[in-house]
Amino acid sequence: MADYDSSVNGIALNKTISPRDLAKAIGTSESSLKRWADQGLLQVTRTGGGHRRITLKAAINFIRDRSIAVLDPASIGLPAGLDTQSAQTATATDFLKLLESGEFVAAQNMLMSLFISGVSVAEIGDSYIKFALGVIGDGVHTPELILSEHRATQSCIQVIQQFSQSVSLDRPRFTATGASFSKDPYILPSMLVALVLEEQGGHAANIGPNTPIEVLRCATTSLKPEQRPDLAWISVSSVDDIRSQTDHINRFAKDCHDCGILLAVGGRDVGQLALDHVPGMSLHASLKSISELASTI
Repeated sequence: MADYDSSVNGIALNKTISPRDLAKAIGTSESSLKRWADQGLLQVTRTGGGHRRITLKAAINFIRDRSIAVLDPASIGLPAGLDTQSAQTATATDFLKLLESGEFVAAQNMLMSLFISGVSVAEIGDSYIKFALGVIGDGVHTPELILSEHRATQSCIQVIQQFSQSVSLDRPRFTATGASFSKDPYILPSMLVALVLEEQGGHAANIGPNTPIEVLRCATTSLKPEQRPDLAWISVSSVDDIRSQTDHINRFAKDCHDCGILLAVGGRDVGQLALDHVPGMSLHASLKSISELASTI
């Protein structure tokens, strides 16, 4: 059987590296890194002896912001299989082929390479993950295909968790809370929404799949005004009862409006719902659209 061990779960983002290590990884001089640090372009800490140290999270953010190629990822504790240069030409079909052949570590490395090279989470989600899992999920549901789909999904979840640790901010611009709707078992869509919001500077609390509307109310409109999030979201990837779900979301949207909370509703099956035009509620067909909304908050 093809390798299924995760290559990304072992990345310790809080570990510190030296300017020399980072310089080796990206093929530049140590003196240049020190100069960038002194200019405030690269976040560093100092040891008791005054030596500069860089967290791996800060190094990744520095590399992403400037689309710098990583020539020697292992030198800073990243998987040796990362290839940020090849990632620039990697296609969604390439990613799909890796998942279909059970090469899950290589698939994870492709996503991580795209991320580190500066590709947005929204683009990774829309163009790679959504496409590949959609193709796999549309196949004939034999036991073998179901197993492959579950493993592919788990591989993506593991990478997304690493992304989240990388993009989270100490001082977010806004707060958001959301979930996948009741009887919607899909984990990835709401996770990706949360990650996109965090990449845009928010603090996103993802309640998870199969969430009754009453639970989402407890985390949003039922809170005291000072505790309410700026944005709520609902992911709709599976519709069980069109009338009931439409009514629930319409009422929740009106409550969000009354409470001053923006509401974003999106997902594969959102088009099945006859939602009202409630001020403050927006419908989204892509993660890019969610990202654009978040950038305006």
